Amino acid sequence: MVSSLAGFCFHVSRSSPGFRLFPGLPRGRNLSGLRCIDIDAKTLMSPFPEEPLDLSPSEGGGYYPAEIHQKLKDGKYEIVRKLGCGPRSSTWLTTRAHDHEYFPVKIFTVAASERAKSVQLPIVKVLRNLGAHDFLGFHGSFWEKSSAGSHLCFVANPLSTSVRDMQRDAENHRLPVHVVQQIVYTVVSGLLSLHRAKIMHGGIRFTITIYFRPC
Repeated sequence: MVSSLAGFCFHVSRSSPGFRLFPGLPRGRNLSGLRCIDIDAKTLMSPFPEEPLDLSPSEGGGYYPAEIHQKLKDGKYEIVRKLGCGPRSSTWLTTRAHDHEYFPVKIFTVAASERAKSVQLPIVKVLRNLGAHDFLGFHGSFWEKSSAGSHLCFVANPLSTSVRDMQRDAENHRLPVHVVQQIVYTVVSGLLSLHRAKIMHGGIRFTITIYFRPC
């Protein structure tokens, strides 16, 4: 049986101490080797969410109505800012209560949670058991309830810069040959690991080939 993996990110290299978790934002305290923001998270939030919170699960919605400083998983994680949203989920930056480390939490819609449980969750568990460090680090899953229903949540590593962003910032929009070689080698090696586990990746794009520091 061949499973499909789409929307997961490759780890190209360990980010060096100069990497910014959120390029373009003010520098703040240094956590786990990543330069992170240290400003009031409420100033970064729009009062109008991008995702349609009023869209019912029967219509393909059921987004989680998260708020800043809201606690998840019985207080283990606290939301500090919004990272983005898509057609089946929203993603939030959280801090872990016992050590204040940063972890993005992807919260699936009610409509998408059961499929994520049956399709995506087994895949990321296989990758974790294989020790596949070239993929987005997975730190477990849990469920949260809202007025819309139950939401599956994934905990992952914080991300840095995508290959596409690096290319845009490079001189003449060209990356050095040795960097391209490293990227291609890492992506191909990752695909081989997936294929050996009978997993097919559904979309290789430089916009989702992202640097991160394994936790």
